[in-house]
Amino acid sequence: MRVTKFIFSLFFLIISTLVFSQDIYLNRKTQDVKDIQILEQKAAARTMNFRANPNTENYDLKYHRLEWTVDPAVEFVDGIVTSYFVAKSDMNTITFDLTDNMNVTQVLQRGVALSFVNGSDDELIITLPTTLLQNTLDSLTVHYNGVPQNSGFDSFQVSTHAGIPILGTLSEPYGAKDWWPCKQDLIDKIDSIDVYVTHDSQYKAASNGLLISEI
Repeated sequence: MRVTKFIFSLFFLIISTLVFSQDIYLNRKTQDVKDIQILEQKAAARTMNFRANPNTENYDLKYHRLEWTVDPAVEFVDGIVTSYFVAKSDMNTITFDLTDNMNVTQVLQRGVALSFVNGSDDELIITLPTTLLQNTLDSLTVHYNGVPQNSGFDSFQVSTHAGIPILGTLSEPYGAKDWWPCKQDLIDKIDSIDVYVTHDSQYKAASNGLLISEI
């Protein structure tokens, strides 16, 4: 936390130095600083007000395989999310966080379609075919699509740069459920993820982690 505060304090200092040394940009730079402060205040407020969904507490996430097909010119995502998890207690259902406007088309467990409920209380509730015993590792694959709603922190944003369409996501601290089925709880640390992004050839994709290949 100290490092974060120091980084932002340094950033403010640099902006302030530029503002006072170039009067012509005073108003614009001052507004930039105010905008940054507002974003920081919103992030802090969301962090303090956030409560993890108690319905997701019965499993421990281990791995995500995230596959997305997107077009930066269109505000839409078509995704496949495979999640590996360990049951913390015997369970007959599993819940992921996902905003109600996103459309789940299929849920698979080792290739077998499962029953699910989507579109209520920002939850995806999946019924398991048999009781999953405590400490058992299992996985599910969710197929979904839709137009993500923006929760106010640019969790999924389509825009342009120099007239060229761009698409970006910012899920800090709690915007992930706006555009993919997840467990929105920072306490449950995922061990690893693989990210696959399919897009038209004129675009480039970037993500956290190490680039393995481009096709």
